[in-house]
Amino acid sequence: MNHFPHQLVMKIPIPVFVRQLDFQQLKVVFRQYNPETRSTGTVVVTDIKGNAKHITNVPAEIKKLPYTLLSAKGLLTAKVPFGARFKFDLAHYRSGQFTVDVYMDTLNKEIVNPMAEPLGRFTVKSGQMQHGTTHLEGDNFHLGGTMQVRYTDLHLIPLKSDSARGELKKNHLKSFFANIIFIKNENRMGNELRQPTFTVGRDHHQNFVGYIWTAILTGLCKTIGVPVMSVVKDK
Repeated sequence: MNHFPHQLVMKIPIPVFVRQLDFQQLKVVFRQYNPETRSTGTVVVTDIKGNAKHITNVPAEIKKLPYTLLSAKGLLTAKVPFGARFKFDLAHYRSGQFTVDVYMDTLNKEIVNPMAEPLGRFTVKSGQMQHGTTHLEGDNFHLGGTMQVRYTDLHLIPLKSDSARGELKKNHLKSFFANIIFIKNENRMGNELRQPTFTVGRDHHQNFVGYIWTAILTGLCKTIGVPVMSVVKDK
């Protein structure tokens, strides 16, 4: 299903009104296959708890409050605190308008590489992200926003496909030039953090979670200096 959550609620053929829905001990597993690397990246969030407020398709209730609010916290890869706050626009559900704020705590290469290698075609040799936040606004067709990531001592190694073995191997020549010319080893501009703006278009085959992941990956690439087109394939 490629519909967004509030669009699914609006399609229910009977009146729905839930003032608040609490949930806990949920698990979300997102897998994405990259045909170029012939491998699959997996993102797992566990111990999810939170609530959704004002879930409705009743016109009178939407007129009073035209939003569904969803807040959730969990653990990324069972270790890293992760949180998200969604605001779904019920008055403009046909266009799919929504906003989301995402927060992640400390990430190191052991956590990042299982996702970065198959999907981003790079591996982290060293470096640590202390924390990161992202604000996104979008609809059925485009999603964009800003990202703020604090990290230090970053060193990346681009990967290339080994056509003979069907595996990824290190591209040391590209690694040398990338880390000298492109990669920003830490996120500092004086006393401020770089906060790049970015926008992605949505592939009509892409589900809601994949849409958000693509935007986050694009923002991360712009922050650290990885050419976006080398990581996020243009659809």
